[in-house]
This record gives sequence, structure tokens and C-alpha cells, in this order.
Amino acid sequence: MKTVTTVDSRGFDVPVTIPDHIPDAQASVGIPMMRVDIDSIDWDEVKKHLNNLLVARELYSLADIERNPAVFQNTLVAVLKHKVISLYRQSENNGKQETP
Repeated sequence: MKTVTTVDSRGFDVPVTIPDHIPDAQASVGIPMMRVDIDSIDWDEVKKHLNNLLVARELYSLADIERNPAVFQNTLVAVLKHKVISLYRQSENNGKQETP
């Protein structure tokens, strides 16, 4: 088996597993690998969190960002990291079957 990437009907890249003998061009027939549900992110909450961190870290202007690129990058990571990790955990937990 090999992993290849295909594009779904909404334009999202999707990793799938297909047998080694199947050409990559037929990836759409593959078995989708674990995916996170990006649609479940509350983007309004993300925007508010980003705004509040930019203010808290005194990143008011482009000049502030250019003076403190590491602080800016850390701000972006801080906003999204927890959300994305939570999605992966949720996806993994949903994929587990409970045993009686």
C-alpha cells in the first residue's frame, strides 16, 4: 500500500491509501486516511483570540511585526496550535470503537 494525495470536490487535499499497483492518478478510489474536521473550528473565536493576543503583545502595526517577527510568529502559532491539536485528538477518539 502507498499513500498519495487527491483533491476532493471542495478543493481540499486528501491523503488516501491505495494498493501499490494502482496508478497515482486513480487516487480518488483510495481509502481516506484520518482527517481532521477543519470546518468545526470556530473561526470567530480564532479571530477574537488573535486580536487579543496581538494587542496583549503590543503588535499594533506592521513596524511592530517587523521589529518582532518571532513574537508575531509565536502569536499565530499560539492561536492555532491548540485548536488543531484538539481536532486531531477528537478525530482519533471518534475513530476508536468502544468494546463492550
